[in-house]
Amino acid sequence: MASSWVIIQAVILAKYPAELIVVFFYCFFVAIQSGVFTLIVERDLSAWSLNPILRLLAVLYSAVFGSALQVGLTSWCLRRKGLVFVCMFKPLGVAIAAVAGVLFFGDTLYLGSLLGVIIIILGFYSIMWGKAKEEKTDLDYKLSDLQSTTQNMPLLAHDVEA
Repeated sequence: MASSWVIIQAVILAKYPAELIVVFFYCFFVAIQSGVFTLIVERDLSAWSLNPILRLLAVLYSAVFGSALQVGLTSWCLRRKGLVFVCMFKPLGVAIAAVAGVLFFGDTLYLGSLLGVIIIILGFYSIMWGKAKEEKTDLDYKLSDLQSTTQNMPLLAHDVEA
């Protein structure tokens, strides 16, 4: 689902480069979908109350940093760098979560997790290396188009018989 959203977002931003409006509509419609789904699943309206202020702050923090900021940064990076760059950070987030879990929460680091993190990071850097080479090749190609094909011919050549 997330990958299809990134592709749709790339198409939208190519035609309408206003990241904040795209983020607003994304968050707005996700909030509507979440509300409808939650009303269907949880019929008891007392479960919706956020009596302690800490619960309300947790929901607001999650909405701002967990959704709006993340989608906003993704949109900005998508317009600046393109689809490949943004899509490569999704698996890298899994690797960062595994390392953070070990460092901050004392999770056990299993061999499978370590190998997965190594494979993800190697894949990430190989894609970025290939993308950098591709951009360099494209730049070299564009620069070669700007150069004159013959160095002896002046820019404004004309045949004038005296």
